[in-house]
Amino acid sequence: MSRTPRLRLESALPEHAGEMLACIQQDTVANFVMFQKTVTLDDQRAFLERMQGSVHQLFVARNVAQERMIGTVGLHEVDSIHETARLGVLIFRKDDRGVGYGTEMILRALSWAFLVRRLNRVYLQVKQTNTRGQALYRSLGFVQEGVLRDAYKDKSGFNDLVVMSLLASEWNQMIAREEIPLAILEHRHST
Repeated sequence: MSRTPRLRLESALPEHAGEMLACIQQDTVANFVMFQKTVTLDDQRAFLERMQGSVHQLFVARNVAQERMIGTVGLHEVDSIHETARLGVLIFRKDDRGVGYGTEMILRALSWAFLVRRLNRVYLQVKQTNTRGQALYRSLGFVQEGVLRDAYKDKSGFNDLVVMSLLASEWNQMIAREEIPLAILEHRHST
């Protein structure tokens, strides 16, 4: 488990399936989630069971004051040989977007990736039309590597995905320049 001043991150477990599914099925989330079919409670529970003990680390983020689920942040396809992982983040409620939760969640996941797992590279893929997300990732040090053309299909058709990454050396430079809020780094990680 990991904490920031406002959020508590904990491993996503099968018992979170119902609460997560209710959040995912909101209209404001449906456009962000890359599901190609309707997800049932059994599907969500099975997904969370597969996440345990795999090459993925998915965290549920809760508002500390309200104990309300805010979203998820995960490191997927963790590759210990090449020391890489793919970052994914989702804020469920529209009202919770744009208030810094995503930044806190991402910084905690990056802290875990670089300081606990000792990874060298964390990358992400974001729809090219999600300029707000790209701006957030750039503000956190991510660099655009390229564009995967027509790599993702949703209800509107095919979409390009922008690939962005952050290296451990860049993360360490950001810490040295004190660009990472110390409150994010000072809270403990437990594995």
